[in-house]
Amino acid sequence: MLINKKNSYKLGIFAEKICLFWLFFCGYKIIANRYKCFAGEIDIIAIHKQQLIFIEVKARVKKQNIEQMLFAKQIYRIKASANYFVAKNQHLVNLPRRFDFIEVSLFSISHQKNFF
Repeated sequence: MLINKKNSYKLGIFAEKICLFWLFFCGYKIIANRYKCFAGEIDIIAIHKQQLIFIEVKARVKKQNIEQMLFAKQIYRIKASANYFVAKNQHLVNLPRRFDFIEVSLFSISHQKNFF
């Protein structure tokens, strides 16, 4: 299946929406999605079991290694964005932080907790 840039973007947005519902039903409190700042973007920010969780979502049509989906530069931007978010939301500063990765494919959701 050929996916152009526009369809890839739409697939990513759809995957994020699936994850929002899935996380909500798993007991996560969603506090932001598609958060953007000068440093980058975070797909989903949630609180679960007294942890502040920053989640990167990737949609894939075919199976890939995580290393092919998430690069060091992306991880750096996500962490910088997370630091900025916490600085702007001081009431969250004392919560432990966790960085998760969720891969959405045609028939599954794979949630890697504390991924980076």
